[in-house]
Amino acid sequence: MSARAAVGLLLAASALLAGCVTSPAVKTASTDAMGMPMGNLTVGTAGVYHLSHEALADAAALNATFPQALGGEYLLPASATEPSVGADKAGNVYMTGMEGFVDAGPEKRSAPTVWATFDHGQSIKNVGPNVGPVPEHPNTNDPILFVDYDTGRVFMDDILPLSCGTLSYSDDKGATWITNPYSCGNTNVNDHQTVSAAKARSHPTVGYPNVVYRCTNNGVESGCAMSFTGGLSFTPQVPVFVSAADGCAGLTGHLKAGPDGKMYLGKADCPGGPKIKYTEDDGLTWQAIQIKTDLKPSDHELGFQVDKSGHMYATFQAKGQVWFTASADAGKTWFPPRNVTAPGVTATMFNALALGDDGKVAFAYLGSTVPGGYEGKGSGNGGLSGDLLGQPKLPEWDNATWNAYIGVMTDALNPNATIQTVTANDPLDPLARGLCGGTRCHGMNDFIEIAIDGQGRPWASFVDTCTQKCVTDPTVKSDVVMGMLATLRAGPALRGENLSLELLAPQPAGKTSGGQEAQGSAIVAVPAPLVRKSY
Repeated sequence: MSARAAVGLLLAASALLAGCVTSPAVKTASTDAMGMPMGNLTVGTAGVYHLSHEALADAAALNATFPQALGGEYLLPASATEPSVGADKAGNVYMTGMEGFVDAGPEKRSAPTVWATFDHGQSIKNVGPNVGPVPEHPNTNDPILFVDYDTGRVFMDDILPLSCGTLSYSDDKGATWITNPYSCGNTNVNDHQTVSAAKARSHPTVGYPNVVYRCTNNGVESGCAMSFTGGLSFTPQVPVFVSAADGCAGLTGHLKAGPDGKMYLGKADCPGGPKIKYTEDDGLTWQAIQIKTDLKPSDHELGFQVDKSGHMYATFQAKGQVWFTASADAGKTWFPPRNVTAPGVTATMFNALALGDDGKVAFAYLGSTVPGGYEGKGSGNGGLSGDLLGQPKLPEWDNATWNAYIGVMTDALNPNATIQTVTANDPLDPLARGLCGGTRCHGMNDFIEIAIDGQGRPWASFVDTCTQKCVTDPTVKSDVVMGMLATLRAGPALRGENLSLELLAPQPAGKTSGGQEAQGSAIVAVPAPLVRKSY
């Protein structure tokens, strides 16, 4: 890129950031605390410090004590649709994606698999379960991944057969796998599964120290089955959310374990506010906690975490924005929800929350700066849908672009905690264009996820649907779909004693283990900075 082009990008980014500020009392954010070379120009790459969606924080006053964040994007050499991600204490990161086409005899097919990076994104490798060259898991759109942070065991599960599932796990970073071809506890059609593990509280386990939970949407209820054998066998399902009693539909957020062995399953769009069900007896019985709010959540996903002191943290979507709340008394009372969406972002979809040490959280979402957000815009068919097939022509969405956002708070129990938000991708190279909403966006389905590795670095799973002609042609809403890991290349460490994360250097072009060429990195000054690496 020429210096003139770089200056143009910098000016465009400055204008976008300035457009976020609507009150003369709001301070602008510093963007020159960290720079990366770009041709002959050093481009500012600071994130946005803000107190809420409406107000930027005084970044100059914060730089000395709040390490400045730097976003980064790493593309998988494969597609994804409902991406889940997990990380272990050693810093290894795993994400679901597609195998790509493999030779399975006379027909070629694709299948879900697990991709991993063992060097913080410098290379990404397919480590999913195979039988020879053939992927062991069937071709479904519902893979789910869970990494047990305590043990390092990696779980991957798929909905097939439709009355059950196929679960594999690995204790050696994907080198070998054990597969249970019937991993469920019910015989009904099930969907939208979630898998997690927690310390056993009242039942003995065999061969694995933690209880493995697998919960699914069964239409009129959400139920959970438990494994006391590390995933080799499961109990019958226990009803958790029952539509007739709870007023909530079947889709839930993801299971989250407490450090004391309690397991939590949250759901956002319940009457009266998000609801969390939890078990203290290894899944036999479940109790309810409700986040009472006048806000009406617009999506089923509830980002939820609980720390070792019993403090709880949650994110949900309402009014086209991402809201955060916390409880200091184990869910008895909650802080008034605050809008933690980055200034200038007018519409969001998806949300996910991860916890490091007590009070240190990261959250992720997809966002757009389209003027007015969802308000007053047609969506067609009576509801929001971002699927290309049958998408109505709505000119008010023509210039909408969608980007990956990561926000961090290091004192999240403070109702006025400073938020720092970055984008992982270059907003001039968006993840999608046009109408997105609800739980669909050009091949993105149902959810994203975020995890924090042993160094305290967050990793979020996204889907980039705009990777070829769509990058520069606004009339193309999406094209080739690729899985994407988003992270902080620099910023506050969310675990341990170190204040700051070690800087991850931009990656040179190279090859993945599959031999596919990687594109070069690019650094662009935007309201939230980025480095892009594709494989």
